[in-house]
Amino acid sequence: MEEFILKTKQLAVAALAAALSMSAFWARNTQAAGGPTVDKTSVVVWMNKQGVYFPKPGAGNYNTWAWLPRVDFRVNGPIEEGTKFVVDYTAGKGPVIRSEVSGETVTENRGYTFEGVGSDVSEEKGSIHTGPVSMQIRVVNPAQKLDQVIYKGTLDVKKYLPYDPKQFPDFKNKYDYYVDQDWRLPIAFLTSRWIGSDGNPETTPPLALKLWFRGDSGEVEGKTEAQLFYQGQPISTCNPGTRSWTTTETSKFTWTEASFTFLGGENNRPVFYSSQDGTDSYPTAHLLDKNPGEYEIKVTHKGKLSRSIKFTIGSDGKPVDQGAAAALNTRGRWPVAVKIVEQTDGKWDANAWKTGMFYGNPIASLIKP
Repeated sequence: MEEFILKTKQLAVAALAAALSMSAFWARNTQAAGGPTVDKTSVVVWMNKQGVYFPKPGAGNYNTWAWLPRVDFRVNGPIEEGTKFVVDYTAGKGPVIRSEVSGETVTENRGYTFEGVGSDVSEEKGSIHTGPVSMQIRVVNPAQKLDQVIYKGTLDVKKYLPYDPKQFPDFKNKYDYYVDQDWRLPIAFLTSRWIGSDGNPETTPPLALKLWFRGDSGEVEGKTEAQLFYQGQPISTCNPGTRSWTTTETSKFTWTEASFTFLGGENNRPVFYSSQDGTDSYPTAHLLDKNPGEYEIKVTHKGKLSRSIKFTIGSDGKPVDQGAAAALNTRGRWPVAVKIVEQTDGKWDANAWKTGMFYGNPIASLIKP
């Protein structure tokens, strides 16, 4: 990613001003001081296929495949020394599948991201259950006598046969499992790179957009473009980076997050929420805090207009939130509705959000008819 270079004298002043600004920003977008919370928008669960199933301990059946969960999630500080996070899954009548992780000690204005939690679970815990799977995250700190549930969700686990059992009889019980993520498609997030590579608050935080498509990264990269409009006029264009979550045999049951960052380029303006180092460094930049009002991002995919995201920037240069960000415990990320103009990435369940959104934590106001 392109790095912005500041003049030496500007850096110290900019860093201090940005630090003060970011502290105020987090204070406005954080719950009252207390223990850690889970950013519900950061939770991503997928299944890791197991080539063996244990109907009872010590009795592995290699003719049946099973699943074990993996999860990414971000915890908002404060996180005190000695704190652990316990992730539990309850799949039908089977035993609880449990993972335990520890993060770094962080202050109230910071957070910590866990990735791939669940890799430590024994294959004997694998499940073949499909349907609703309950999930919860607890924060535990024995020294503080703390043991509290800070997140609850419900996964929709499904399966399919990757090989036709008529042609391959040995695969008749070898199902691939996945968590249905269709609820993600009508939701996007406006965000930024708030912290620079030097660990200090970014002095020119760029506008960024994250949204989802069905299919793997190869179905998105090189085939997708986002264009930003302000008052109906084009401002900036960019292409995405991607990340996919799946362990299935086919891209049909894979979902990919596309991340667009409006950094500018040739004949293309960078777009910043604000600039703490003055506009001289970026004379062509479009500053959101200087240009409040109505915006739209149009996303083309495979040569067709696929998505439209409309949002309003307030006088503070931040997206106007209707309460969704606070309800989801998210910081520096604003959920916004996505209008799917044309479904260019395969068949999907347009009603999945009603129960599946944020794994059973729906915010109905996010969905626009």
